Amino acid sequence: MSTRKASGLGMLMPLLFMVSLCLTGTANAEFSDRSFLGFTPHCTVIIAPYVNAVPISSTSTELFTITVNGNGDNPIIEPGEAGNVHLSGNGISPPTVNITTSGGTAKASLTAPATTSSSTGEEYTATIYVHSTSDPHVHVPRTGETHVIIWKAQIWENGGDITGQTHNTIVGRKVPLVGKMEPDAGLSYAQSWNIPGYRIAGWAASESLGAVAELTDNDLVADHIDYFWVDGGEGRQVTHTIYYGNKSNIATTTFNVKRPTASVTTETNHVAADANYVNGLALHFGNVTDGDQGIKFTQSVTEPTGFTGGDTEWVQIVDATYRARQYNNGDWEHLSGSGLDTEYPYATGTTTDDSPGTVLSDTYKKKTVDDYFTMYLMYIPTGDSIYVPLREVSWFWSGTTTRTGPGTWTLDDDSHSTDPSDENCTTYPEWSSNVKDLTWESGL
Repeated sequence: MSTRKASGLGMLMPLLFMVSLCLTGTANAEFSDRSFLGFTPHCTVIIAPYVNAVPISSTSTELFTITVNGNGDNPIIEPGEAGNVHLSGNGISPPTVNITTSGGTAKASLTAPATTSSSTGEEYTATIYVHSTSDPHVHVPRTGETHVIIWKAQIWENGGDITGQTHNTIVGRKVPLVGKMEPDAGLSYAQSWNIPGYRIAGWAASESLGAVAELTDNDLVADHIDYFWVDGGEGRQVTHTIYYGNKSNIATTTFNVKRPTASVTTETNHVAADANYVNGLALHFGNVTDGDQGIKFTQSVTEPTGFTGGDTEWVQIVDATYRARQYNNGDWEHLSGSGLDTEYPYATGTTTDDSPGTVLSDTYKKKTVDDYFTMYLMYIPTGDSIYVPLREVSWFWSGTTTRTGPGTWTLDDDSHSTDPSDENCTTYPEWSSNVKDLTWESGL
């Protein structure tokens, strides 16, 4: 939990309140002929206010306490006097509490509930009634104000209070929330956020790096938080809790997080070792010159009601590749690794495809390929948003070929995915390298 201090209200400064009560020889016309029997009235009494702050309670069980203290030079009551204290305020009618003395200092302490009928920022007044112990009919009120701030936690978005409301949003769109104490009472307090579902601080992507920024512990105790939902879900209750002293109050806002429905279908071809490739003679997946790609992806995306104008992109990751080639002298080289498949994004639009291969020449006598990929369908809504994953398709191809003569190669064995199915996806593609930067190394 973090601690913050808001700009304050002057009334909360721990100052002494001075109340001047210029008393005459009688406190009540009915007792105008009575003496004070040794009771010496004061024209001035200084009462140190006890500043308190309590949250509104929906259960009417939260209690706050006001303590009114005198001091040695200006006690609330003096020898020969007695008194009691009464608290007044909106909806508050606690019983009168007698003043007690301890070590020459008079104290009064009373409690009252802070309920939902109370108003935030409300002040309460403690009135001290002092009278002579010899003549209890003589009352001289001494009034000192002490402040109790009734507060509550709130959740704001885009300049408005959304506490207790239900809002619709969509995956990938920024949710900028601010937690507040109402009123802004100048108090130092701690706070925390609870946000259900898979939510992140952001996602960055380039040809060299793809990384998710997770929300940190510090993010979850700040007074404002920006985040993006990746998965959908109805009735998600976001809470902002404020902790002050040993009390707390929780603000809740409900979000229905919408997510597009989507699917990806695939169509695969076959592995060959021939010249039906973009670069001529090759070991390849698909007959490119005939327009038959190794694998073709077709997507369908339907945005939820109330949300339109979003866009999509494709991202492909090489999960693992291993390629080897043998020179005519018998030496081997290999290339292996993983990372982004060449470009970010891999493609845009409704369809895309891939036809991987490796060029064959008389320089080599043998070549082998073993590739594994994952294709991601990403979606971004309008507004201040980021891409989120919707679907993924895992697929592979492999093959081994041997040169049997000048410009002549035989396919020894091969394997590949056949029309692989897509799956729901909320895991981002991440990478820290690009396979176009892989280099050949000696040996198998």
